[in-house]
Amino acid sequence: MPSDSGATDSDLNSLHDSDEIPPNPNHEGNTDESAGGTMGSTTLYLTSHGHRFGPFTPALSPGVSELKVLQYDIRSLPNPPKNVRAQQTGLYKSLREWFFSRPEAVTKLEEVCADIDNALTEVFASDVSSVEIHIVVFCEMGKHRSVAFVEELSRRAFLVETEDGRKKCPVVVQHRDVTRGKHADRRRRQRADDSE
Repeated sequence: MPSDSGATDSDLNSLHDSDEIPPNPNHEGNTDESAGGTMGSTTLYLTSHGHRFGPFTPALSPGVSELKVLQYDIRSLPNPPKNVRAQQTGLYKSLREWFFSRPEAVTKLEEVCADIDNALTEVFASDVSSVEIHIVVFCEMGKHRSVAFVEELSRRAFLVETEDGRKKCPVVVQHRDVTRGKHADRRRRQRADDSE
């Protein structure tokens, strides 16, 4: 399905909202060194996924001494109308605008932002040298609400205190299930039935 910019769903790293807005620099695969700056010791991972396809379990990367995981179930938040969901994912600006026009979505976003700020404060108050903080957000299918939520989180600046003053924490965005199609789900269920 083409995006607002004409890109396909398989080209997530170059997907963006419109011609006026540049692509989100925090998407996985970004090689821009300015995203990480000089703060290589802590990285914030923002991940969306679908509950239906199983949990997301981050693994400790080589050289990282601590892994902190905060998970958020947003299935209780309102789902966009079916006709919108059929045509768009949470990567689309119009779907995100619809989602965040709901007060309960904004309230949850502010709650998660406060939790991230608290986690960053705890990490930088500790003596741990290298930390990954994973913020895992899930809805039912991992295509609409959780993707929109993570995209909005990634546009926030999370600042941390360092020896050199306040710096932006490096962020990596991952959408595990956004490109998972109905046909792939059907094949997976069929293989499971065949193996019984």
